[in-house]
Amino acid sequence: MKLLKKQSIPNYLTFFRMILVPVYITLYCMQHYRLSGAVFLLAGITDVVDGYIARRNNWVTDIGKLLDPLADKLMCISAVTCLTWVGERDPHLPFWIFIIIVVKELLQISGAALILGEKKIYVHSRWYGKVSTVILYIVILSVTFCEDIKAAFGEQLLTQNIIDIMCAVSVAIMIFTFISYAFDYRSASKMDSDPIKIQELDEKLDEKKEAELDRKIDERIDEKLQSINKNQK
Repeated sequence: MKLLKKQSIPNYLTFFRMILVPVYITLYCMQHYRLSGAVFLLAGITDVVDGYIARRNNWVTDIGKLLDPLADKLMCISAVTCLTWVGERDPHLPFWIFIIIVVKELLQISGAALILGEKKIYVHSRWYGKVSTVILYIVILSVTFCEDIKAAFGEQLLTQNIIDIMCAVSVAIMIFTFISYAFDYRSASKMDSDPIKIQELDEKLDEKKEAELDRKIDERIDEKLQSINKNQK
């Protein structure tokens, strides 16, 4: 029971991130920008922590594979929507990045759902996708805390042009990532999911494991026999 509870820790953190989405939206709409930024940052830290815990302890579950990226996408879409449409911030996120991100995320969610439903395969994120996400997170936090950044480092450090450039870099990596995922979907869609062939592959794998086990047993027997012969001499 304790082990089951420990294995569920990453899932609990994922559910917590999903709860933070409406909290973030509410705070931002009430113009509590610093608090909304803190909530967004907390969601990002929680994402890193639960991923690290799951991989380190091998607590990766099917529900976690499904909900973890969904929670990230919901928080990202919510933040981009708020920073594009709600309030008059200077700088702000440009309209074009809102369109690109929303379309890209919806297409990825649809593609991942199709692969999962048809082939029972989970699409994993790539390192360049994570780089794009990190850059986007930096942009979102920069716009959220723009007043504090300007007050601390001057008006010229965070202008609309700088935000636009950072958005362009993030989108460029996003497009590359999306194309890569599209090829992954195409490859997965061509995979033969015939249960008979899958069973044959499983049987061959079991035979290979049995052969490897027999070989190790034979080696141990030979070692024992050699040791007995040496003792007798």
